[in-house]
Amino acid sequence: MKQLVYTLALVLLASTAMAQYTITALNTQVTENFNGFPTSPIGGGSQGVDPANGPGGGLGETFSLTALPNWYVLRRVGGGSGTAGSPLFSGVDNGTDASGAVYNYGTAFGTASDNNRMIGSIGSSSTAPSFGTSFLNSTGLTVTAISVEFSGHQWRTGGRSDINEILEFQHRVGGGNDIVNGTWVTVPALVFNELNPTNGTTSGAGSNGPVNGTDAANRTASPISATITGLSIPNGTRIWFRWNDTEDTGNDNAFAIDNLVVTATTGTSTEQTESAAVTAVNSYPNPARGRFTVEFGLSRPEKVSISLYDLTGSERKLLAAERTMEAGAHQMEFSTDQITPGLYMVAVKTSNGRKTTKVVVAE
Repeated sequence: MKQLVYTLALVLLASTAMAQYTITALNTQVTENFNGFPTSPIGGGSQGVDPANGPGGGLGETFSLTALPNWYVLRRVGGGSGTAGSPLFSGVDNGTDASGAVYNYGTAFGTASDNNRMIGSIGSSSTAPSFGTSFLNSTGLTVTAISVEFSGHQWRTGGRSDINEILEFQHRVGGGNDIVNGTWVTVPALVFNELNPTNGTTSGAGSNGPVNGTDAANRTASPISATITGLSIPNGTRIWFRWNDTEDTGNDNAFAIDNLVVTATTGTSTEQTESAAVTAVNSYPNPARGRFTVEFGLSRPEKVSISLYDLTGSERKLLAAERTMEAGAHQMEFSTDQITPGLYMVAVKTSNGRKTTKVVVAE
């Protein structure tokens, strides 16, 4: 699969209702092992997908999977007997099917009865498929970096040793409920390169056919992983991921992914503006053992809350809920109980920003 050239029509889903994965805190893994897929065939055509605008859909349309409603599939490009945007999810397979589509692959070679499932695809002369999903940022922060890892599996070999076939990974921040529109960014470190270019059911170079996607030769020895940096995902916004397959010369490989792990690793507070109403903030004793006092001044009456943040910008504890306070000097005392020892930022927050000071919580 060489550099992909996309011919995409900009068609949004008619329905905005969508199940989704949620990232609730930094350094908290969100995982998917795809074992929610059924183990018996669910048919081809429009079966197994929930089309947005009816069977057949429109050019470039996205379809959600009924078995995994977090996931969407797309016939990105069509040709010959295939129509871009038409349903393409074809149910359970073990690499036997060479038709261009997105598949629910099983772990047992020669049978589709095993409940350890994977999602994958194969391109053909009539189909360039994509599949993908989204993750909602609900950390309360603007997420700036996300790590992604997954295992790669090959379920069919196209038999062309002179072509390096790939499954491309891309991401997009925000946008509609689809894997079509917007600006997609390729992450080279998350591209899945073919593992077995020649050995199918017929041995020797040039052969093609199903291979066992769980064999060591047909799965990645370690997870494909990378941290995507330079992001800006506001709280309440989704980041989308998609995997793109295409049609290559001759017979194509079938690729699948499994054991997806997504982790937001860094973020910044959405309340970075310094409050003009807060005249000073100080914390003592410092280091604090058992209890500590926060003193601050207000130039005018304000609604004030006080929170404790770690150095990644994640709020670790709400020390004082919002309440109206008069102008002047104030002191509030807090316990260090249930606060892990370390360096923190104490933020005195008002309606127009915040002001901070450092505190070391000692054992």
